[in-house]
Amino acid sequence: TINNATSLSTGRSHSCVVRADQTAWCWGDNSSGQLGNNSLVNRSAPVMVQSMKQFLAVTTGQDFTCGLYSDHSVSCWGANAENQLGDGSTTPRRVPGLALPLANVQAIASGLRHTCAIMADRTVQCWGSNFNGALGDGTSRTTRTTPQEVRQLAFVTSLSAGNDFTCAQ
Repeated sequence: TINNATSLSTGRSHSCVVRADQTAWCWGDNSSGQLGNNSLVNRSAPVMVQSMKQFLAVTTGQDFTCGLYSDHSVSCWGANAENQLGDGSTTPRRVPGLALPLANVQAIASGLRHTCAIMADRTVQCWGSNFNGALGDGTSRTTRTTPQEVRQLAFVTSLSAGNDFTCAQ
């Protein structure tokens, strides 16, 4: 059972939580490895994400998941056809992998196939699919393979992402 959850996110067909002990647990569709347990088996009960680091938060997209670690780095896993893992490749992963080239991340939010992060200096960086300009970089279709700063934003305190859009406050 999941007790004392400190973070919850629901994607298109999977959900994840972070427990008070800073472990992440996911369940639902796992056809792209988005549950992070090194399998492609769907799960009707939570399974622990395989990671050596402690989590602060998780965010889920359509078929991928990103985790914010206690050291304020970020890693993503699952499908990667739209560069939604932000690692510069289109290689999918079944477990959290290499941390993205980000430090001092304060919060993360994922949409359908993109993710954005609030940095310690309250700027925003986004990566993945940019359909309809979801990344806020002034283009409407240029996919970003690694995190890119959204230059028009400063002093951001919260983010929310939907299918093909992101909002910042």
